[in-house]
Amino acid sequence: MIENKIVEIRNMITRRKSFTLKITEFDVFSGQIIGIVGPNGAGKTTLLETIAGLLPVSSGQLTVLGHDPYKKPEIVRSRLGIMNDTMPLFALKIGALLKLLSGYYTTWIPTLSANCWTGLNWIPVRKSMNSQRGRAPGFV
Repeated sequence: MIENKIVEIRNMITRRKSFTLKITEFDVFSGQIIGIVGPNGAGKTTLLETIAGLLPVSSGQLTVLGHDPYKKPEIVRSRLGIMNDTMPLFALKIGALLKLLSGYYTTWIPTLSANCWTGLNWIPVRKSMNSQRGRAPGFV
């Protein structure tokens, strides 16, 4: 069986203000479920934001789905989702927020998004900023 490598990191250094994240080797393969745990300030958010292409790699190698996520964010983000509990949301109604976000993904399927609203009991007219942390936006 050939394993598909989703994330590959080699000798990566990422700098964020005065913080430096160093990872010698890290791989994630298709089908794996990975938990990133550690104390505050350990670099969990920096790692995830670097994988998502929100932060550049200072040195070393990072590929996600075979691409540099900082140089090819449209390819990587169309197949990768990331959201942490401190990332700001636009103060929009859920339906408007999803419509806005759909522009970032070339493979967005509007009917699938609408089915999520129904299946998860979301309220598309509720403002995203009013949702509680740890719960799906608009989830009742």
